[in-house]
Amino acid sequence: MIMRKIILTILMSVLGFIEINAQTVSRTILKSGTWEWTSPKCNYATTKMHFNETTRYWDVYYFYNKETNTDIDKYYLSDTLPTTFDKSKVGKVASGKYIVILSEATYNGEKIEEMYCYKVLYVTNDEVRVMVSYIPPTSTGGIGDIYVFKKVK
Repeated sequence: MIMRKIILTILMSVLGFIEINAQTVSRTILKSGTWEWTSPKCNYATTKMHFNETTRYWDVYYFYNKETNTDIDKYYLSDTLPTTFDKSKVGKVASGKYIVILSEATYNGEKIEEMYCYKVLYVTNDEVRVMVSYIPPTSTGGIGDIYVFKKVK
């Protein structure tokens, strides 16, 4: 019982530290270039993203077939972790601590919308480090995963 309390205390301290250290990213920085996913390393593809006022373009180049797949997603920035994607905020919020993305796809004639949220842990003009804060239950990866993107142009 004492060990459980110690572990819970440590976990809450770490989570509190992460929350305090969230950084604010601006749309200007996101739009300033193309960002390449550098960590964790992917052995089968190269992934890059770039932004405009309302859209994130997610380009995945697969080594095995030399083809690129591009996902085009709406996004907005938020100071708080949302529970649903608020389409009215797309293109209207200039900065925030979370990058909130709406992935839209059609499967078997049915439109599917899924929200993804990433907390900004670190940002400079050349690097963005984010932590997964929300993913749909059907998605791969996990909450707490950290991704690093470096500006390539």
